[in-house]
Order: sequence, then C-alpha cells, then structure tokens
Amino acid sequence: MYGRNSTIRVKQKFCASCGKPCYWFSKKRCQQCARIEDTMARMEQESDEVIKKEGLADLVKVADDVYSKQLRLSSADEHGNVKCYTCDQELRWQDAHCGHYLSRGNQLLRYDPRNTRVQCEGCNVHKDGNKAEYTKRLEAEHPGITEILKQEAALVYHPSRSELHGIINDCKRKLKQLKK
Repeated sequence: MYGRNSTIRVKQKFCASCGKPCYWFSKKRCQQCARIEDTMARMEQESDEVIKKEGLADLVKVADDVYSKQLRLSSADEHGNVKCYTCDQELRWQDAHCGHYLSRGNQLLRYDPRNTRVQCEGCNVHKDGNKAEYTKRLEAEHPGITEILKQEAALVYHPSRSELHGIINDCKRKLKQLKK
C-alpha cells in the first residue's frame, strides 16, 4: 500500500494489541483495536466521573429506599400484607414503613436488621416509633438486644461510598429473589 499521493510504500507491521499484521492506525494498533480500546477507556473514565459526582447523600437515599423495600417485602405474606411490629395492624407492604428502634441518624445501625422492623405510619411517624412497645417486643424476641444496640449506637461510624454501593447491590439482589 502506498501513502496518499506518494510513491513511498507503507509497510505492514504487527498490531501491538492483537498481533495481526496491519497498517498502524494509532499507538501501534490496528484501526479495530484502537477503536475498541479507546471506547472502553472512555467508558471507564465516564463511569468513574459519575461515581465521583454522585453525592453521598444521594447514595444514602437510594440505600434507604432499597433497604426499606427489601425489609417490607421480606416480611410480607403471599398476599403482600404485613403486620406492624408495634401495633399488629395489617396493611399492604407498599403502605408500610421501615421503622427503626434507634433512629436512622445512627449510621452504624441504619441498615441493621436487628434495629429495623416493619411499622405502620401511625406508629412510625405519629407515635415517634412507638418506642415503649418496640422495646418490649424486641426484648421478648432477643433478651438484652436493646442494651447491645444502645452500646453500638455510641460508636461513631460513617459509611463509605463503596459500603453504600454494597448495601444497595445486596438489597437489590435480595429483592430480585423475593419477587420470584
């Protein structure tokens, strides 16, 4: 093959990526390898930028949503009904709340199944979690758990992005299994 408007013959060389004989296109690679590798590098860079731009608050919001759905759906019967942990009211799982014994402000226990139960809106919102009944029922299930949770609540903890991604992925996987 000759170069454009030239009498100089261009020699075929071997592609640095695939090893096939070709005319170098970019960085000692054939045109196909250069296109594929450059596209993959660009996609990786864009996904890294999205993760960096994604705020921690946004991740917490997504993790809260997915964890709540997973908790409520896992507590539902075959008709999609759940019982409020503190007042035994029966309601659809979509109408229930994810109640916390110790508030969601405690990051260490926010997604801890020992600290979370299904509650109706009345108990979770209007009665501030109905703590007296919540405590009584937790202690009946697991004696001493309330003291353990209070001790753990004293620890300072802030989840990382990777931990939140792990929680989100784990809950999504469990949700897929529950929906089958």
